[in-house]
Amino acid sequence: MAAARRKEIKGLLERGTFEIIFKREVPSGAHLLPARFVFAIMSTLDGEIKFKARYVICGNRDRLKDMIVHSTQTIQASSTRLLLSLASTLARCMDRRCNSGLPTIGKALAAGHIGPKSCR
Repeated sequence: MAAARRKEIKGLLERGTFEIIFKREVPSGAHLLPARFVFAIMSTLDGEIKFKARYVICGNRDRLKDMIVHSTQTIQASSTRLLLSLASTLARCMDRRCNSGLPTIGKALAAGHIGPKSCR
């Protein structure tokens, strides 16, 4: 595990993720967040056990976390499929029925060329 830790820290330093400083160099009033290692245990094909380390900041201790949006929603796979299906249907509808020469679906909707009954 020590080798995995060293490899992770070395990689973070090489990428410029952070720099090591003395505690006396930290500005007064700064809030230091603790960090820890999270390990993944992997085994190779020959049965050898390897550890992979990730160094993570404990953001749950951040006093200012309420000022940051941290619970953003992600789109569900079913919603993505629905949006793609609707886009495909509307595009076909414009090609077949609307023939208005309008360049976008939004303009066709606004002009009333596409509606619930126009694409049956």
